[in-house]
Amino acid sequence: MMDYRGRMEKSMLSILVGLWMISRSVAAVKQPYVPAIFVFGDSIADAGNNNYIPYSKVRANFTPYGISFFPHPTGRFTNGRTAFDFVANYLGLPFPPPYLKPKANFTRGINFASGGSGLLDSTGAESNIISLSNQVKLFEEFSSNLTRTNSSGPSQAKSYLGKSLYCIAIQGNDIAYYTANTALQNTTTLEQFVKLMLAKFDQYVRVSS
Repeated sequence: MMDYRGRMEKSMLSILVGLWMISRSVAAVKQPYVPAIFVFGDSIADAGNNNYIPYSKVRANFTPYGISFFPHPTGRFTNGRTAFDFVANYLGLPFPPPYLKPKANFTRGINFASGGSGLLDSTGAESNIISLSNQVKLFEEFSSNLTRTNSSGPSQAKSYLGKSLYCIAIQGNDIAYYTANTALQNTTTLEQFVKLMLAKFDQYVRVSS
């Protein structure tokens, strides 16, 4: 069991390191390297969406969250910025704002991530969070509206979306859900569960693309 968890953690670390290396390589670029950044995931990526969800059980709206940078709680599950805030900064972009933040400027990107979510809808279902499937639906609505209403025309909107950076950080809560669910363990091996997660991930990537 720990072997699979270790593999997933190493995979996530590799993704974050890869993003960091890419961002470092374009740090000197004066103009944004990409037009926008769109972020999906769980608490690793959440920039405050859960703060705007009534009765959400997963929040980071109290100290010491945020104290090393903002310096107050922003809904990020970290003492400062998320990894994707750093990526956006190095790419010459502002921090992608939470999708649920009122009057937010989405010109340069959006953060759809929600702490407590997972690849599976059952993960975090009782915590009043935005599941990954709903995060993808929100992005689809945004992209559809952008393509339909963009003053420069649909082709320009599609070019903007096609050149943007898409980041997904998720799966840790699914593993926690599995390890705490003895009934699920009796019907599904960890290997089967991991394969299910990978299939779901592949499905979301295909839909988003």
